[in-house]
Amino acid sequence: QPEFEVVGEACDGLGALELARRLRPEVVVADVSMPGLNGIELVRRLLAEVPGTRVLSLSVHDEERLVLAMIEAGAAGYVLKGASFSDLVNGIREVMAGRVYLSPSLVSLFLHQHRARRGRRVASSATVALTGRERELVQLFSEGFSTSEIAELLHLSAKTVATHRENI
Repeated sequence: QPEFEVVGEACDGLGALELARRLRPEVVVADVSMPGLNGIELVRRLLAEVPGTRVLSLSVHDEERLVLAMIEAGAAGYVLKGASFSDLVNGIREVMAGRVYLSPSLVSLFLHQHRARRGRRVASSATVALTGRERELVQLFSEGFSTSEIAELLHLSAKTVATHRENI
């Protein structure tokens, strides 16, 4: 792309870090899995040692935990190696502009995983029902009544109310 200039290439994470220290690039494109220094640690060290450099991960790994680890380390974007060339170019442009970028295929994958997890949580939470007394206590607690006030109001011991609260 005419607006990009490749200023260096490295075979491993340590080489990438050394080049970035010397060349001070705007964007570093790095993999999660690299010999010498993995991408997650590279991102952490790059951001600490070469301020202002932005990192775009380009990787075959689409596992949520690895993508999130790169983002949490400070990567500004993540593109899958199987993505189109235009996806990589868009990722570099977005990262250079100070924005965050995720491959559309990753967004789609994460959305499906999130919906599946949410569906499992809803299904499992639907099987856990509060008793009538517990629903009554939830209402009273939400209205601001204390344990002792509820105990007095419902003619229960404070210990019984506390036990219900723990069960809830």
